[in-house]
Amino acid sequence: MEAVFAIVLLLGAVVAANILYGLYSKIPLAFYQIGMGLLFTLLPLYHHYQLDPSIFLYAIITPLMFNDAQNTSRRSLSRNLGTTLSLAITLVVVTVLVLGFSIHALLPLFTLPLAFALGAIVSPTDAVAVKSITASISLPKRIMNTLENESLF
Repeated sequence: MEAVFAIVLLLGAVVAANILYGLYSKIPLAFYQIGMGLLFTLLPLYHHYQLDPSIFLYAIITPLMFNDAQNTSRRSLSRNLGTTLSLAITLVVVTVLVLGFSIHALLPLFTLPLAFALGAIVSPTDAVAVKSITASISLPKRIMNTLENESLF
């Protein structure tokens, strides 16, 4: 029951962030959502709360990814498959390597495998975040489609 309550509160925070974004749309929606998450850290209820990762995956990530996959143009994806896979694989591998070696060099307390794991966690892009951050920027449609497709992979 506690997990359901947490998800309802998170959905309320998302609604509040969307209302704020509607009032002032100069700032990307993802930043409002991050701000709402930071406000949740101030609530005493969430000081020691741990959301089960499987609930997060099934209740939050899966519907978002499914929605983005449904809205993806198959024609655009097949036309730009080489670029998309290059970004999705090569760019992530390079980012993990650069971050891993950099983190290990700056903080020797982090072992190299741990530094690579941290790099792997932060390197993939999120389709929803890409759309939110680039919503106010005028990018060519082909570049936008490639970024969205890359983030799905």
